[in-house]
Amino acid sequence: MKTPLLTAAALLGLSWPATSHAIELSLEENKAERGNIGFVDTQRLFQLFPETRKAKENFEEAVRLAEDQINQRKAEILRLRKELDSLKVEREALARSTPTPVAAAPAVSTAAVEVPAVAALRPSTAAAALPLVINLPGATAGPVVIAPPASVLPVIAVAVSTPAVPAPVAVSSAAAPALPDALAVLDERIAQKTQELERKRAQAREEQEAAEKNLLDLESRKSEILLGKIYKAVQEVARREGISVVVDKTGILYGHNAVDLTEKVLKHLKGG
Repeated sequence: MKTPLLTAAALLGLSWPATSHAIELSLEENKAERGNIGFVDTQRLFQLFPETRKAKENFEEAVRLAEDQINQRKAEILRLRKELDSLKVEREALARSTPTPVAAAPAVSTAAVEVPAVAALRPSTAAAALPLVINLPGATAGPVVIAPPASVLPVIAVAVSTPAVPAPVAVSSAAAPALPDALAVLDERIAQKTQELERKRAQAREEQEAAEKNLLDLESRKSEILLGKIYKAVQEVARREGISVVVDKTGILYGHNAVDLTEKVLKHLKGG
């Protein structure tokens, strides 16, 4: 993907300068009594000059190399942004998944409960509880009263048991790292990725600005070299044709007895 400024530089690379230039030869060099004025289409000379095509190819190659370097930096920035977003999602999920420890249920014991015996074992009438009077003439001095024995009801021990319920398993804090420690580790990684991302962005901006400046300087130097060769060819053709002053075609409002030197200069540039 081409960056906008580099694309503009590639399209305008080695174009004809906006300011037109004229070449003036000293009249002292012209031995004729009257000087002649000629003109050239400098922009056409610039476009058709064989070295211009080579210079444009070199310039476009420099643009491609600069764009490849900038696109590489953009790919690194995109990768870091994805890693940072992934860490933030992981951190948010961990913060929401705080484990809640479950207390173990108390053990259920089996205890003996004392209950009275069933009522059917007790005497069914109240007379059974009255005292017994015995009177045997000749055997006893008088009536003998025998108190009934105390009625003691047997105690039956009934074992009451409750089925054992398995206690829930408590979450052990030693099975996983403590939540605050894990969050602290993620926070540190997020901070490091953020710093690295900002550093890469600043580096990419600096490299793009430097690349654009270098391309503009390269275009200016190549244009000056090409124009210097074109001007030199115009001077040589003008001397040979006896022309005192040469102006650019775009600056002519009216011409009389003017000589168009464009084709002659172009032939000279091509080595003819």
